[in-house]
Amino acid sequence: MNDEANSHYISIIHQLSEGHQWIKQHLNYTPVSHWSIDPFGMSLTQPALLKVSGFENMLIQRVHYSVKKELARTNQLEFRWRQLWGK
Repeated sequence: MNDEANSHYISIIHQLSEGHQWIKQHLNYTPVSHWSIDPFGMSLTQPALLKVSGFENMLIQRVHYSVKKELARTNQLEFRWRQLWGK
């Protein structure tokens, strides 16, 4: 997993490509879900690159407690992350 808040998009693409090639070659599997183990931040670029890389799902854990509390209160812990420039 790359540093999701500070990596240059070229580095993210390179790491995704290398990781996907290894998984396909050794496990014959193409991942469609992403798990952000414990990032200190989330860039707008990360989910956009994951989407164009074929990912369908993304699980994030580190969310400010007030945001998590509000999402839980409104039953919206599962949501569709949309970019300002995307669909």
